[in-house]
Amino acid sequence: MKIAAILRVLYIIYGKFGGMRMILAACLLFVSLEAHAGTLEGRATVHDGDTIRIGETSIRIWGIDAVELKQTCEKDGAVMPCGMMAREALAAIIGTNTVTCTAKGKSYKRVVGTCFVNGRDIAAEMTRLGMAYDAPKYSKAFYNGDQTAAQTAGVGLWAMNAQDPAHWRACNLRPKNKRPADCTS
Repeated sequence: MKIAAILRVLYIIYGKFGGMRMILAACLLFVSLEAHAGTLEGRATVHDGDTIRIGETSIRIWGIDAVELKQTCEKDGAVMPCGMMAREALAAIIGTNTVTCTAKGKSYKRVVGTCFVNGRDIAAEMTRLGMAYDAPKYSKAFYNGDQTAAQTAGVGLWAMNAQDPAHWRACNLRPKNKRPADCTS
């Protein structure tokens, strides 16, 4: 929203409701703009392979889908904690560096944003390492080239038998009567 439009809204509110309500409206408007269209910057903590937190704000990294934290994969007959591995990969990419995220919207009470560390796109890094998948429904295949490179190299999840995270969620987080027919349990 442009500054002139914001000022017009505040002027209208002031004319109708007076000063105190205008101050309240201005505060709410700026908090809303901060949460939806702002830039968040700071030291991040990692929740899982595609979610971080900067301060009190939870941020879902735009354009990718990582395996869920409790999700496991199979490699050479062994069960691998691939959800934990994805979280560790994201933590290694970020390290103790400052993360900058630009909000693109909201999903499940989280900000969705593109995030960078030291000028590097975090989603591209996770996809290139094979620790997250391109989410073309949202990214319009923006990270498809990175995913293809990881798949060709056989790195990360591409070196394991990994279930698509969306299907894993459908089979493990939904009530049994709402799960797809091909779920094994």
